[in-house]
Amino acid sequence: METQSVSRCYRFSLVEFSPEARTLQWENQPSLSLSPNEARVLELLCHHAGEVISLASIQRVVRRKGESDNDALTILSSLLSKQGEDNSRLPISVVGGYGYRISLPDSTYCVTGSEDVPAPQKNLPVVEPETAEPEEDFDSPKSVLPFRVFAFVAISVLVATTIGLVTL
Repeated sequence: METQSVSRCYRFSLVEFSPEARTLQWENQPSLSLSPNEARVLELLCHHAGEVISLASIQRVVRRKGESDNDALTILSSLLSKQGEDNSRLPISVVGGYGYRISLPDSTYCVTGSEDVPAPQKNLPVVEPETAEPEEDFDSPKSVLPFRVFAFVAISVLVATTIGLVTL
């Protein structure tokens, strides 16, 4: 008895992605190989197509193999720079302060040997739902509030000391 593996593939308007083969295929062009980490991150985005995936979630997937936080950004940067000969790119968008999203594929299909079959469900890394709040921003009201309280108290003490209401 021969065991065949089933691989889910994602077809976008200008490019196809095969996670098992770790390749991107633009029409009428040679396929472009991806590193194992690039394929893993792109498969995560494709599996959750249309959803915003935070950088922290992507880092958890990359970190499984002992990679550092900066490697997730390097992988995303590399994926964003991949393009076909006609300068078409992967449909990945950066959602500022929230994460990354790939558009919904036009279709998904599975390959077993040389046949195309309906796509089965595949167990991929679970991405925990993210809160609707953006990642910490130093200009956000949350991070500015403690500074404003401290500044108010410091100025109040300085004024009170200057006019003689309080002696230190």
